Amino acid sequence: NFQEDLYSIYPNPFMSEIIIQSHTSDLSNVSVFDLTGKCVYEQKYSLSNSQNQIDLANLANGLYSIMLTQMNGKKSFSRIVKIEQ
Repeated sequence: NFQEDLYSIYPNPFMSEIIIQSHTSDLSNVSVFDLTGKCVYEQKYSLSNSQNQIDLANLANGLYSIMLTQMNGKKSFSRIVKIEQ
């Protein structure tokens, strides 16, 4: 369940980094998972910016799931695609 009214993720597909645009101020955690469910990136936020740039250049090309967690514990999920640079 991805709440587009709360977050935007772009570009998608991406080559090296994504930007998470938060339309709310309570983003507390970003996690990225590969297709096996392994967490390949995690970042906690104590103070949320409205725009967070995330460098994922070290990931292999392919499909990933991204989980955005709000401070109240609610989670939003989406898929992102890494392509060749």
